[in-house]
Amino acid sequence: MFKCIYKLYIIFKRKRKKSTYKNSKEIRMFDKNLLNSISSTQDSCDIIIKVGKKLPVEELTPIKNSNDNNPFRDKEFLSEIYNQNYKEFHVHSSILLKDIKSKYFYNALSNFTNDNDLKSTEKCMIKENQIIVLELPEINPTIFEVILEFVYNGNLDINNFTAQEIVSLLFASSYLDLKNLTSRLFTTHFTKIIHALNTSYSTINHFDETIYSQKIDQRRYIINHLCLEYSSVIFGSNYYLSFYKNFIHDILLSDDLIMNELEVWTKLIKWGIFNSDISQKFSLLSSSNITLNELIKDFSGKDFTKLGEKIKDLIPLIRFYQIELDDYFKEIGYPFKSILPEGLNKGIFKYNMKKEIFSNNNNILPPRKYQKIDSTIIVGEQTALLAKWIKECNFGEYLKVEDDFDFKLLFRGSKNGFDIGTFHKKCDGIDNTIVIIKIKDSDEIIGGYNPFSWQSLFNIGLQSFPYENYNVPCSSSFLFSLNNTRLGNDSKNVLSKIKENQINEAIYYNQTGGPKFGKSDLYLVNISSQENLVGHCKKYSYSHQITDKSFFKVEDYEVFQVIVN
Repeated sequence: MFKCIYKLYIIFKRKRKKSTYKNSKEIRMFDKNLLNSISSTQDSCDIIIKVGKKLPVEELTPIKNSNDNNPFRDKEFLSEIYNQNYKEFHVHSSILLKDIKSKYFYNALSNFTNDNDLKSTEKCMIKENQIIVLELPEINPTIFEVILEFVYNGNLDINNFTAQEIVSLLFASSYLDLKNLTSRLFTTHFTKIIHALNTSYSTINHFDETIYSQKIDQRRYIINHLCLEYSSVIFGSNYYLSFYKNFIHDILLSDDLIMNELEVWTKLIKWGIFNSDISQKFSLLSSSNITLNELIKDFSGKDFTKLGEKIKDLIPLIRFYQIELDDYFKEIGYPFKSILPEGLNKGIFKYNMKKEIFSNNNNILPPRKYQKIDSTIIVGEQTALLAKWIKECNFGEYLKVEDDFDFKLLFRGSKNGFDIGTFHKKCDGIDNTIVIIKIKDSDEIIGGYNPFSWQSLFNIGLQSFPYENYNVPCSSSFLFSLNNTRLGNDSKNVLSKIKENQINEAIYYNQTGGPKFGKSDLYLVNISSQENLVGHCKKYSYSHQITDKSFFKVEDYEVFQVIVN
């Protein structure tokens, strides 16, 4: 076995010697396809970039074995094995400096003069025989190859990258100040980046720093996008405790943060305790579910003072007036009175007694977007997800920061009755409606969006006639299934768009039936009595099955008009 390995090593070693550079130093060139696209020759390369960490040969300990042919006795062979995460790249300064793609390279290379052996202000750079040597020990060679491909050709082929690899690329591009690459990664691989946040402390530790390396408009977009779609991912673990204060500030400032305001306060207090010199901070590491009352039960006056100093400029960003009165005083007003703004408790009490007097008070922060929805089935975060899907399917892009939706309740089965006739009376003739269904004896929430109106009758002259399975073409309707057990787990949420070859079958009008999507994809109908409502669901016209149940009983359902502001 050792002989076979050693023979392979000798062959590899000989092949490497054939590709020596002019000064006989062995180098590794990056991808051959990339080299073929560069007009310059190898000889014109004037920079060596040493990427990754290399273990010196003298530090390697050969494996002792009586067999002289054992390759693991060869230190050079061991170096090849142990230094696979180290490479040397020969590149062109003319390419690195072109259009100032990277301010890191531009600033570093600008430090050099024509003097030989000049030490740079960058400790990782030296100049030897007119060749600039740059060391980047913290970057993985595989990641750097992708960066070079982007710098030279503008190509970015990372579809097979894992979420963690994309995050590593993001951090490397941010470190090298490649703003175009960083922005492109945020734009095209946002979901993978965000879900990597819940996997490692090192990811969180650099994430907010990377965000704040972006231009202010890009930074604002990223933060609002995070708050709108991934608030439960951001705060789903204790990793958020390591966020920078300015990042916490901008998250709390965002109108797009989809969280219960009392929960927002809880997260802020835990962040403040963790980042203050308070002994209870270590309790946060042992349990993410520890309550605030448990955390502060042994607080001293000094502890409250330290906490108050840490978060005093963040407290005004909490929407206190949007919290139920009893919850406010029980969870905030009484236990944290010493760190709250003077007069807040009194103001909250007055506001809840006579809200109409305070309706135009500019000092009271309004509810966050989608936090308030008159639904007994879904909550704010799910509303935001539906809003994003509506925008995406209607306009082919994600919901923009400045856009907003209102959801106006038209009909609720448990309130208005489950008779199909009542549904048509309440909802017919109204555009942009979304149907939300809670399946009985299940956690499943399903539904569909219809950009057109529902209709049960059509007119010919002065007479009205009932619709009977009249199909309406539509390219922007969709079905969905929402995860009701763990918010923020996108893998449990299903968006089912209309198939391109089934657009003519998207919506059906039927006087004797309720809302119907596709030939059989989702359909509500009364069985045996007006109050016995059942659903039918079998994938045909839409792309995905939204429930495994072909037939189901309806616990409740709601219809909202979606109003675009």
